[in-house]
Amino acid sequence: MDLNRSGMADAASAKRKREEEAAEAVPEQDAAPQAEEPPKIKPRELITDDTLTETSLANLNVELTCPVCLGIIRNAMTVMECVHRFCEACITKCLRLGKKECPSCRVKCVSRRSLRRDPNFDAIVRKIYPRLEEYEAEQDALIEADNQINAVVRHEASTMAAKNAAKKIQVRLAKRQQATRRGSSYSNRTAVKATSSAAAGTAKPAPASRPLKQPRRDLQPIMESDVEFGFTLRRHPLEDQLQCLVKEYLKTSRNLSVQHLQKFLSMKLQWQSHSTICLTSCTNVDSGMTPTPLDPGLTLESVYKDLTAFRKHPILYYYCKSSPRQWGLST
Repeated sequence: MDLNRSGMADAASAKRKREEEAAEAVPEQDAAPQAEEPPKIKPRELITDDTLTETSLANLNVELTCPVCLGIIRNAMTVMECVHRFCEACITKCLRLGKKECPSCRVKCVSRRSLRRDPNFDAIVRKIYPRLEEYEAEQDALIEADNQINAVVRHEASTMAAKNAAKKIQVRLAKRQQATRRGSSYSNRTAVKATSSAAAGTAKPAPASRPLKQPRRDLQPIMESDVEFGFTLRRHPLEDQLQCLVKEYLKTSRNLSVQHLQKFLSMKLQWQSHSTICLTSCTNVDSGMTPTPLDPGLTLESVYKDLTAFRKHPILYYYCKSSPRQWGLST
């Protein structure tokens, strides 16, 4: 029994020694690297004394803005499920006309019973904006002035682009006319040479003339074949009361009447009456003459066919008020 116990002890010590040698033989670089623990973020300490913290008004507006109307929240209503705040009128309209859910996170909101008022938030808004009506009126005035400046800049840029395009078209047409005149003179000289050789009794065939390129089709066949056509509707350069259109290029039916364009302008420019807006052609703008208003009953196709100036100029209409007497233009 003693021999068996001593043999078992020797075997256990030999096994332990082999395991220690194998562990020492493993290189250190083969060991799996341990993942670094992320740094712990210390929670922000609460302010319990009278310490004041300053921040910009833009940072506060992010928290005071209604996600629906993008204005300062008025009569704050909070969704009890997700604690998102909205204007009372905005959230009520969303629940009445839209889906029964929060506009910010889409959590289920069955009715007004899922909402509650937040008088503390209203008190904060009144403290920050004691004159909220005046502040919003100033912001609206700044936005409107910025839009008007950008509209004028876009109008000037589009005018310069249209003039440059018209100059390029005129140069291209002049080169095409010169090529056509050269080709016609060459064909005439060839015909004269062939006649003289035939009269002299020679059997030499006349050299074949080069085929001339066909000129690009004019605007008239385009109007006769196409149902729609594009044109530019631009404010008269001397008009100062009507605003500029953001998008001046339009594409519509050729059977559209001038009165339809007047109604379109009154709607886009928010003008009180479309009858006080007149449309004129581009024939008398460069010459400085008083605009001649177009008949509201005429269609765009009839105006195009009556005015031959459109053959040499892009289709361009100007709009202005119906009484341009203060401009001081020649008649």
